[in-house]
Amino acid sequence: MVILSITLVVVFLISILAIHSHIEAKNERLRQGQDYDRRAISTTVDAVYTGLTALERKAQTLAAIQTAETAAQAAQAAQAKATLEAAAADDPRAAKVAAQKQEPRAEAIATAPALGHGRQMTVQATAYCQGTTTADGTAVAWGVVAVDPSVIALGRSLYIPGYGAAVAHDTGGAVRGNIIDLYMPSCSEAIQWGRRTVTVTIY
Repeated sequence: MVILSITLVVVFLISILAIHSHIEAKNERLRQGQDYDRRAISTTVDAVYTGLTALERKAQTLAAIQTAETAAQAAQAAQAKATLEAAAADDPRAAKVAAQKQEPRAEAIATAPALGHGRQMTVQATAYCQGTTTADGTAVAWGVVAVDPSVIALGRSLYIPGYGAAVAHDTGGAVRGNIIDLYMPSCSEAIQWGRRTVTVTIY
């Protein structure tokens, strides 16, 4: 009887130890899982922070580029103004030419709507930069255009996209049919214009 009691106690103690070991093992697995979760969360937070830092640096770079471009434009405008003022002081005619080279001819373009409704025509537009007097005796200047009089009569007003308001004052040996030739105050501008297909409005 005593032996049986001792055996039962031993079995009971072994069971208690086994249960304890099982609980400890389970707790250890839980701790390891929590550590893994913490590491995963920390890694995710680090990645998000790195991404935000990169975006912030990119935004700063873009802002710096925009500031530099604005400063460059302001410097160009100041230089153009100084050139005009210097030319005006030395020679009023030189100042007029410099102004024609620097300004985008916004005034000529702005006057186009005031001409009223007209008919449209698609033409090949070239540019020239030489000569002093047109076919009808007008002095060459911005806004003078050479035409084929059989297509566009001399004296007609035109609006040319990218050039502005113009008047047909001139003719040319190569200006035949639906071709017009725009006067530019500088040959570099004429070369830059090249040959373009445009839809002009004739008034």
